[in-house]
Amino acid sequence: MKIKIEDHGRFIVYILAGSMDDQWAKKFNRRILFELEEKAGVYRRRFDVILDMAGISALSDAAAGALKEISRNLEKQEIGLAVCKLEPEIAAVFKKTDALPEEKIFPSIFAAELALSAIRNE
Repeated sequence: MKIKIEDHGRFIVYILAGSMDDQWAKKFNRRILFELEEKAGVYRRRFDVILDMAGISALSDAAAGALKEISRNLEKQEIGLAVCKLEPEIAAVFKKTDALPEEKIFPSIFAAELALSAIRNE
């Protein structure tokens, strides 16, 4: 599993690649929450998170569950979450596990940024 992080101003974009399996799930949840807490302290600004999943080759049910938990944790902190660029087999796992509602899934980073901005009325 590889993770690249890009700062898009109001958005933190995690570009994910590789296989998201059971071992990955809990580690990523802790890591992303730690990093976001750290960024909130440094940036002192509101931001939302976008997960670019174009490079994901496999997604386990446990990893999908971790994404659902990440979404809940971010909502508690009033941080929006969107995922984008799902391959059809990854989208099928999302649908089967009810990992995230469809309104949080987008075809591109740009579409996710537009939707998150609209939610914040920007």
